[in-house]
Amino acid sequence: MPDGDPRTGPRTGPWTGSAGRLAGLGVSQGRAAGPVIRLAEPPRLPPPRAVTDPRAEAAGAAKALEAVAAELNRRALAAGGEAAGILEALAMIAEDPLLLAETERLTGEGADAAHALDAAFAHHREALAALGGYLAERAADLDDLRNRAVACALGLPMPGLPAPGHPYVLVAADLSPADTAGLGPEVLALVTERGGPTSHTAILARGRGLPAVVACAGVLDLDDGTVIGVDGGTGEVAVGLTEEEAAGVAGAERSRRARLGASRGPGRTADGHPVKLLLNIGSAADLAADARGTDPEEATSEGVGLFRTEFLFLDRRQAPSFEEQAAAYAEVFARAEHVIVRTLDAGTDKPLPFLGLPAEQNPALGVRGLRVDRLLPDVLDTQLGAIAATSSASAPTTWPSTPSPPTASTRPWPTSSTRAGRRCWS
Repeated sequence: MPDGDPRTGPRTGPWTGSAGRLAGLGVSQGRAAGPVIRLAEPPRLPPPRAVTDPRAEAAGAAKALEAVAAELNRRALAAGGEAAGILEALAMIAEDPLLLAETERLTGEGADAAHALDAAFAHHREALAALGGYLAERAADLDDLRNRAVACALGLPMPGLPAPGHPYVLVAADLSPADTAGLGPEVLALVTERGGPTSHTAILARGRGLPAVVACAGVLDLDDGTVIGVDGGTGEVAVGLTEEEAAGVAGAERSRRARLGASRGPGRTADGHPVKLLLNIGSAADLAADARGTDPEEATSEGVGLFRTEFLFLDRRQAPSFEEQAAAYAEVFARAEHVIVRTLDAGTDKPLPFLGLPAEQNPALGVRGLRVDRLLPDVLDTQLGAIAATSSASAPTTWPSTPSPPTASTRPWPTSSTRAGRRCWS
């Protein structure tokens, strides 16, 4: 094992532990140590019951879905930033008319509300998992929605995070975006048995600077209270640390973060070669306070490498106006000298109600990103007009980026981007 790594710092303490070591996939840098607390299991379905009033069951299922959407929207308001966009998107799934229609069909066939919800979510999950890759990882998000809705239908509290009253390492089969976004300071690290590097758990953990390991087989076999060490860089989980060893891990991590916090100036390799350090953001809230307007030698970043504008659109029944978009873009441009703006990356794979696009069998390769402009040109025209107007006023270096891969029929066509002195391709 190497003595150290520039990202994680020197190794301290035995990373095997008295009870051995587990291995997973490290998805968020950092180290932590503390007692295991496992996430409570989802509600179990009781045996199906006889239904005498299908309409009442359908109404109960609809009420459960409404409660889930309301709770997720409430958490989104509290979370802000990237987490808010993810939670709002999940709330929209709970409000999906097709999901409601499926539960109504099932209750009409004699299912009670809880079983109808379980079956409806299972159907949607199956379809998403069959697509594979990134979209298959999104199927896990439906499990949390299912658990919340079924709990409501059964009259139980929605599943939530443990609150033992002391710092701990959270262990679970998987974590929902709602749970990850609601983590408090008492959570030292995350370890899950499932998940991948592009899961919402990984994305949100990285955004919070929380050490995280996913795909860690055997972690659910650990008893609550077992002290473990978590290395979010290597994916190692040391089992059975002593109190002294755990304290050593915590002290080394504090030192590592202090070193990282003290680093300033333009990005460069160890031999002095310049490499721009650019941020990946969803809104101005994700920008560091010193992104612009300070001495370049004191800045922690040199601009924005990807401004994901879809978070401005996710919770909308109508597209945001020119003025609203201009205000959001201006806030980013005022705080960063260099910005690459990705235009709306949505479509049939990331459905937005105001687009009104029909369902497709393979949405990831269907009408999405810049291809939406062929059907709804006003959406991109408004967005590019707002980008052009605000970037000119703020005078940063700005590049629009269009989220569609080239095809054999690649060709430019006029939009507001050409009127702004740029050309878009699809």
